[in-house]
Amino acid sequence: MSVAGGTVMVLCLAFGQAALLAALPAAAVGWSRLVLRAHTPAQVAAGTALGAVTGLTFALLR
Repeated sequence: MSVAGGTVMVLCLAFGQAALLAALPAAAVGWSRLVLRAHTPAQVAAGTALGAVTGLTFALLR
């Protein structure tokens, strides 16, 4: 989810709100992690947030 969150963040920064469609596959990945009981909801949320913050930080420091 970190990679998915970071990818969505970088795409949104590069292409604007139109890139929010990339969040749909990312949400499907998160949902599958929950259904397969590979992660808890807190782990999925934390991974997504970590990836988004990392992507934003990278873009701002660039």
